[in-house]
Amino acid sequence: MKRSFLLFVLLCVSISVFAQTTTFGVKAGFNFANLIYSGVPKGSSESTQSRIGFQAGGLVDFEFGNVLVQPGVLFSTKGGESTGGPGVEKLVFNYIDVPLNVLYKLPSGDNAIYVGAGVYYDYGLSAKATFDAQTEGKPDTHTRANVFFGSAADQFKNPDFGLNFLAFYQFKWGMMINAGYSLGMTNLSNVVTASKIQNQVISISAGYFFK
Repeated sequence: MKRSFLLFVLLCVSISVFAQTTTFGVKAGFNFANLIYSGVPKGSSESTQSRIGFQAGGLVDFEFGNVLVQPGVLFSTKGGESTGGPGVEKLVFNYIDVPLNVLYKLPSGDNAIYVGAGVYYDYGLSAKATFDAQTEGKPDTHTRANVFFGSAADQFKNPDFGLNFLAFYQFKWGMMINAGYSLGMTNLSNVVTASKIQNQVISISAGYFFK
């Protein structure tokens, strides 16, 4: 984690040397997160129901004409909810999310529309699971437990890497409204014979860049 974060900082410093302008901002919003299970049986794919999480943190805009290079550091919650039946009902992952996006500016009067894509690095801080136990003739019970990141079969891989696709509308006085889609490229499962598990998030947020 320390080495990756140091490389990220060095990259941002290098970019800032050549940027025409540098602007700092903050944003916060909602994540509509779910988990994709695919591969067992071969060729199959299904996803959990979406759960509502959140994201909040800081961004930096390095401007090169109509192109923005936009790194950031956010706290972000991901995971998913099962579609029914006993077992794990809900998984919640808490990440430090480090995106690096490249966007193109489309003029819109005094304001601007940006569209682009990029990558992210997610470092897992903690995770929780809610288990749904169903016993005939008795009320359902829900039990919460910590789950862990690691290499054991009952743990989840950490970190997660993935792709970002996003667009945002920015007013000339600094406020912006953002919509994004993120797809994890890391198989979070440590079990070779189990389904491949990937994070998937649709996000809506608002922010402000200090001019």
